[in-house]
Amino acid sequence: MNPITIIIGLIFCWYGILVLIFGLQGKEEKLKKLKSMRKVWGEKAGSLIHYIAYGLIPILFGIWIICAGLRGIFVFDIFK
Repeated sequence: MNPITIIIGLIFCWYGILVLIFGLQGKEEKLKKLKSMRKVWGEKAGSLIHYIAYGLIPILFGIWIICAGLRGIFVFDIFK
């Protein structure tokens, strides 16, 4: 088990969850890139792209890093 890798994975998960929570609570002023993405892609598509890119992907990446940390892999050795 590698605690540094697990902590980094938890940070990624925390960020993704925070983005999704802000979106669900309607605190869109805290999501600065959401407004510009909606201008470019439209209301629905811009929101979908934003929540996938800044919410779902960091959560999945964090889970992947946590799993690697539980197997004892150091965070920089994951990409080798």
